[in-house]
Amino acid sequence: NFKGVVEYDSSKLMSGDFSGLKLNGALKVNYGSLNEEATAIFDDKLYIGYNDNYYSFDTSIFTNIISLVSLFNNENEEKNIESAENSLNLDDLLNNITSYLNDIKEVETGDDNTYKFNLTIPNLGSINFDANKDFLLTGIDGNLSINGININLLATGVSQSVTDSYFEGVNNQNKYTNTDNLSNLLVTLTNIINDKKGSGNFTASINNLNTNEKIELNGDLLIDYSNANNIKEGKSELNINSNLLSNTNNSLKAHYENNSTYFILNKLIKGYVSNTSIEEIIDVLKEKTNLFTELNLLDKVNEVLANSAIMDLIKNKDFNKIHDIIVDFIVDNDLNTIEIDLNNKAFNLTENDSILKIIFKFNEDKLISLSLNNLCYNDYSANFTLNLNNELNYNESFNDLTNFKDYSNVSNIFNNIMELAESKKANLDYNVK
Repeated sequence: NFKGVVEYDSSKLMSGDFSGLKLNGALKVNYGSLNEEATAIFDDKLYIGYNDNYYSFDTSIFTNIISLVSLFNNENEEKNIESAENSLNLDDLLNNITSYLNDIKEVETGDDNTYKFNLTIPNLGSINFDANKDFLLTGIDGNLSINGININLLATGVSQSVTDSYFEGVNNQNKYTNTDNLSNLLVTLTNIINDKKGSGNFTASINNLNTNEKIELNGDLLIDYSNANNIKEGKSELNINSNLLSNTNNSLKAHYENNSTYFILNKLIKGYVSNTSIEEIIDVLKEKTNLFTELNLLDKVNEVLANSAIMDLIKNKDFNKIHDIIVDFIVDNDLNTIEIDLNNKAFNLTENDSILKIIFKFNEDKLISLSLNNLCYNDYSANFTLNLNNELNYNESFNDLTNFKDYSNVSNIFNNIMELAESKKANLDYNVK
C-alpha cells in the first residue's frame, strides 16, 4: 500500500523519458501477521527508509531480481534458461513505452462524465485508468504477470493536479547507503546458473566449543556442465586437504567424468568407481540396513527446525518472526561487503542467541567470496569461506584417466559382505590389491 505523491511530466513520458517521474510517500506492507511501514522516494533512484536504516536502490535491481526468480519459476531447466533470457528488461520496456502509451484505448464512458482507459503491455498484462470529466486521474487498477509472478495494481482516492507540485525530494542523499553491490550479487548468481559452470577454493573449520578441538579443511572445487544437459553428464572436481584423522594431513582428490568418479587418496590409492557401482552399493544399504533412514538428511533437518522461528515463518506464515531471524543487514561500501546477521537460535541450532554472519565480498562489480561465520549447532561452531573465480583449471593428476584402477567390482564384494552378515556363514575368497 502506497500513500503519497506521484509527479510526472506527460510530454517526457510520451517520448519514453522517465526522468520526470517522481514519487514520495509512505509504503505499508500488510501480509498475514506482518505489518510494516517505510518511507519511499523515487527520484532517478529508489530511496527507502525503514527503522532508522536508509538505503538507495538503482532501478536495475528490479530487473535482476526478476531474472533470478524466473530461473526457479519453471518446471524444467531448458524452460528456466529460456525464461531468464526472455525475462523482463526494464530498459526495453522504457524504450518501447511511447508505442504502448499511443495504444491507450477508451474502453468505457460513465454516465457522470467519467472515463476509463486501458493500457495493454505485450507479454505483461493491462492497466486501467479512471479519469474525471477533465481527464484527470481518479483511480488505477490492473493485473500484470512477469515471468509467472502475478502483480495486482489498485489505486483509489487519486487526486491529480496539472499546475501544483507536491513532490519533496531527498533531503540528504548522504544518509542513504548505496546498494549497488546487491545488484552485483544477483547478477553473479544468475550468471553462474545460466553459464552452468563455476569454480573456487574454500576453507572450513569445525570447532568443539568444550574441548577446543578443531577440524580444518581446505581445497578446491569445480563444476562444469556447460556442454551437457545436467550436472550428472558434465565434469566436476573436488580436492580436499584436512587434519580429520589424528591431526595428520590427509588429502582426497576426486574427478567426476563419463559417469565415473576418479579418486586419489593420500597419494596411495588411485582408482575409479562407476556410477552404477555406487548406485548398487546404495541399493544394498537401502535393502539390508536402515542406514539411509537414520541418515536421511531431510528428516534430520526437519527434526532440528521443528518449532523454530524459521518454520513458523514458512509453515504458519508468521512473518513477524523475520525479526527473530534477521538480526542485522549491513552494507559496507568501504569494505565492499554485504553482511546478513542471523540468529542461530531462530533455527533451533543452539539455545544461545549466537549470531551467524553471512558475508558477501565484492571486487568492483563482481562477487568474489562468500563466508559463513559462527554457524553453531549444540557444542560445535563452524566457519566456511568460498572464494570464487572464473578459471576452470582441472587438476593435472587427472589428465590421463587410463592409469586409474577400476574399483567398480567393490559393489559385488560389498553385497556379499552384507549377505554374509545376514547369513552368519561364509565361503568367500577375495584377493583385493
